Amino acid sequence: MLVEKEREARCLAVLEKEQNFHRFATLRESAEGVYRYAASSEFAKGTIVRCPLGKGVEMCFFEYDLEKNTPMGGFDSEDVLEIFYCIEGTVRLDYADSSYLLTDNMIGVYDFDTCPCSIVFESRRFVGISLLLEGVAADETVGHYIGKAGMSLAEIKRHASQKKEMLTCFANHEIRKVFLSIAENPLDYDIDFLRLKAMELLLISGRSLSCLMTEQATTGRRNFDLRAFEVATRYMADNMSDAIAIGQIARAAGVSTTKLQRLFSDFCGQSVYRQLRLMRLDKARQLLRQGRLSVTDVAAAVGWQNPSKFSVAFKQEYGSTPRQFQMMS
Repeated sequence: MLVEKEREARCLAVLEKEQNFHRFATLRESAEGVYRYAASSEFAKGTIVRCPLGKGVEMCFFEYDLEKNTPMGGFDSEDVLEIFYCIEGTVRLDYADSSYLLTDNMIGVYDFDTCPCSIVFESRRFVGISLLLEGVAADETVGHYIGKAGMSLAEIKRHASQKKEMLTCFANHEIRKVFLSIAENPLDYDIDFLRLKAMELLLISGRSLSCLMTEQATTGRRNFDLRAFEVATRYMADNMSDAIAIGQIARAAGVSTTKLQRLFSDFCGQSVYRQLRLMRLDKARQLLRQGRLSVTDVAAAVGWQNPSKFSVAFKQEYGSTPRQFQMMS
């Protein structure tokens, strides 16, 4: 009787999750434990792929385009932890007295026990990978594969609770490397491969978070660095059409140019100018996809006064000229 009740509870939980997905996406295909959804709504068009990896452990892949800034709200508190890698796009989490920004090549850990007032997806292409861990069930699954070598969900949540809301762990290059190997998707969402990578990710993330929180307990420097980095990236985004000098960005963030370079190396693994170039090209790609501006106008809008140099840079990054990309879009 008890087994039947547990099975019934699990079925209800699965059904509820399906209903939540169906609010904004339609299941198109289900094969070998992989669920592929098509998102087509007033705010997003693209795909979502769900890969259950064991009881309480799931990996999701997101790839869609947003026509406008899209706020989402009505989140419920749950015993769920999310480790999220924002490959491309910008997400802002708004709490009662603070906001957190995730953008290209950033990683965050989010405890669903403390829900934001809203999450705002900014209008652009959005690509990301999410590892979701649900309560005791996730601990059992993780424990089965890596034993006591990993940090329990409760321990990760305890570390996250010290920050209260969004715990960012951008600086660990090992975490990013695991996510990048997942993003390459060499075996087309093979469950065994993804499960192995999930355990690797949890092992590295747990140890990284432990070190990070120890550092934050002894100094407030990390919080200052994060805020300075966020101010710098926002300044770059807001002044993209201008010729921006590194000194201007540093002054806006309230740090020295040397410190600024170190922040970008830590938080996104790029130099300041490399990150600015990527942001400009990504914005150019958005404008070209919209098709309302000429290539020359797009170049000027993202800070290239010479359209020829813009075309060379665009092709180096994306493999096609701006005009070819615009025609294909």
